[in-house]
Amino acid sequence: TVAQQRRDLQGALRVLEEGLKILPDNPDLLTQRGSLRLATQDVTRARADFDLALKKDPSNSRSYGDFST
Repeated sequence: TVAQQRRDLQGALRVLEEGLKILPDNPDLLTQRGSLRLATQDVTRARADFDLALKKDPSNSRSYGDFST
């Protein structure tokens, strides 16, 4: 998102939260939110987002890769 590019992590999280209200099962949005949470040291919630993204789409290898960083 534009907010991510500007390093406005809280703004980017807000945008993803709005997206997830519309598409709550979207593994790409869940993975992006997990990545942002990881960037803000919210490891527990990041892991929950990655786990949920993988449940929704087990082939979503990005969720594995993002959490391994």
